[in-house]
Amino acid sequence: MKASGLLSLFIISLSAVKAEIKILNEDDFFPFIDKNPNVFVKYCAPWYSKCNEVQAEYEKAAEALKDTNTIFAEVDCQLEQNLCINNDVDKYPKFVLHREDDVLEFKYKENTLENFKTFIESFTSPSLVEVDEKTLEEAKKENDILIASFIKSKNSEEYQSLYRVSHKLRDTYKFVYSTDENLAKKNGVELDSTIFIKKFNTEKNDVFTETITEDALERFIKMAKLPLMDSLSHSNYNNYLDLDLPLFYFFHDNQEDANTIGKNIEEIARKYRLKMNFVYVDIEKYGDSTDSLGIEKKWPAVLIQDPKTKLKYPYDDSDGFDKEFIQKYINDYYDGNIKSYYKSENLEPRKPNDYLVRMNAYTFEEVALDITKDVFVLFHAEYCKPCRESIPILREIAAEAEPKDKITIAYIDATLNDIPGKSPFSKIDGFPTLVLFRANRKNEPVLFPTNDYFKEDYIDFITQYSLYVI
Repeated sequence: MKASGLLSLFIISLSAVKAEIKILNEDDFFPFIDKNPNVFVKYCAPWYSKCNEVQAEYEKAAEALKDTNTIFAEVDCQLEQNLCINNDVDKYPKFVLHREDDVLEFKYKENTLENFKTFIESFTSPSLVEVDEKTLEEAKKENDILIASFIKSKNSEEYQSLYRVSHKLRDTYKFVYSTDENLAKKNGVELDSTIFIKKFNTEKNDVFTETITEDALERFIKMAKLPLMDSLSHSNYNNYLDLDLPLFYFFHDNQEDANTIGKNIEEIARKYRLKMNFVYVDIEKYGDSTDSLGIEKKWPAVLIQDPKTKLKYPYDDSDGFDKEFIQKYINDYYDGNIKSYYKSENLEPRKPNDYLVRMNAYTFEEVALDITKDVFVLFHAEYCKPCRESIPILREIAAEAEPKDKITIAYIDATLNDIPGKSPFSKIDGFPTLVLFRANRKNEPVLFPTNDYFKEDYIDFITQYSLYVI
């Protein structure tokens, strides 16, 4: 009986052992964080009542997750004021998960055991999980978006790239993989395929069949996450431009056109999934932004824009918007049978003995990208005072520069003209911007580096970098 009683007490004492909560201070905080990959920290002050109220739930969470790789810790901000200030503690209590190099704040409304568990498990679970038929189906049900890769071998470069992407995007998407060829076929693909599975998708899931590299897989994910045909907004516009895919705009000013013509365009859009993006544009919201697109202000209207070249291809609506004509328009775009449009100003003829060349969008390539000449270009705006002051200086340099058939000084108003996509330099961050396009080295433009807009500085720069010294 005595032995049995002692054994019972021993078992009770083991079951009563609670997970340790590490107390951190300014001296050991950062070494401890650096040493441990997952540390969930509670920042508090003992005098604040809500800190005491949440303590029980925090300890329960520490106990429930004590067998995981997450360590629970506390910082007393009354004692460690500098540490809390430097860690941007702006409220009590504040909970932060330090996961490797990430700092993730717990923002649930209620500080409960279940919310602590859900938060921590969502950020500390493996980024890439191997699945079989049963666990794959469970993952499809549990996740709104699932990225499932079927690869030939775990010992491959493709797996390593897949793992790196999954680790990078682990907080946004759930990644799973399998090397089972039969499981791949049951999901309608072969090995070396990745499926972007949307839980509530009514269309066919997008499939990636190229060799998996980090860049290629991330690009596929960016494309696949987009709807078939979304409404254009300030929040998604850059997402479309970043993909460098042709962008098909359908401009409308009433819901009836969106419901009829728009739905016909959506049917066409299915054929071009991951090759061309399609968007609705509500004229009531974005009508003012159509001035530079080369379309008449009558609605509906259609336009394709190439983000790579910045070229725009307006649709001739004289035949209407029937599906067959829209399809022909897209075919003509891909076949190169549509004339592009640039926003471009009209130029006055140059005066005799004026060697400074004024360019517009349509003459830019002919002048600036002439491989036989060094061409020094001012990108300017009319409102820019240094630009206006530089033009007569550049006119003097153009008149003096020799040989005339090897050196050109030119300028273009970058607010009135599109910079053609073939230009190796088109990112204008401010005015004035001056660039030397060197002969036979047009893909290596040299940016004028200073804010000293004097004749001597321009000449020194051109002399230093041009192939034909003036």
